Amino acid sequence: WIVGIGLIPGDITLRGMERIRRADRVFLDSYTSVQAEAGLEGAVGRPIEILDRASVESDMLVELAAREDVCLLVPGDGLTATTHLTLLIECLSHGIEAGVVPGISVATVVPGVLGLQWYKFGRATTVPFSREGYRPESPHAVVVSNLGQGLHTLVLLDIDDGRMMTAAEGLRYLLEIDARVGAGVIGSDTLVAAVARAGAGDQRAVSGRLEAVVAADIGPPPHTVVVPGDLHFMEEEALRRIRIDQSPVPAGGR
Repeated sequence: WIVGIGLIPGDITLRGMERIRRADRVFLDSYTSVQAEAGLEGAVGRPIEILDRASVESDMLVELAAREDVCLLVPGDGLTATTHLTLLIECLSHGIEAGVVPGISVATVVPGVLGLQWYKFGRATTVPFSREGYRPESPHAVVVSNLGQGLHTLVLLDIDDGRMMTAAEGLRYLLEIDARVGAGVIGSDTLVAAVARAGAGDQRAVSGRLEAVVAADIGPPPHTVVVPGDLHFMEEEALRRIRIDQSPVPAGGR
């Protein structure tokens, strides 16, 4: 069973807790969220085996599920990542009973926190950590395409070996790519928003010009960025309440 555990340990649903208690072994996919590990065993009341990306993507879980009742705990919602869908399909194709318990997702929480209407979001994207010879332009292209249609963009931020990208790092990435390709779409005055530690007690949300949000101290990650498109007047009001610079919310969000 793939069980979405939400954004913090207290988000697990009653149905999710029931599946966890019935399982012979419980695993946590740790590569999609570092935050989820903290306090999780205490919340579910039983030992949890931590898996890295290679283990989750191997045949181990499917082979175990053929003999035992296995739960894989996934931060957020269970089928957001392709890897988890692959596991489900593999089990079902081998005649192994399998199912999913949905969980709270950043994809709906962050728009709600910011007061943005989720049906006005276009394709989401992820900003990766740069590596030698690897600095893709695709996250920038997704934002530009969404803005061209008046749509908001949910920008997820990379996790690599326990290190979580900050909103400032992600925004600088988009700014640098825009300058490199000469798009002239994302600049220091572009309206953006960021949410830190979504769903937690110390959650923080801000909006403003890109350079102001980059400079803001919103505390430690996990962070999520949103680049708004055209704004409804209620969305404008919502962002104005968390504005951290003095310039007004621009008409149409840009």
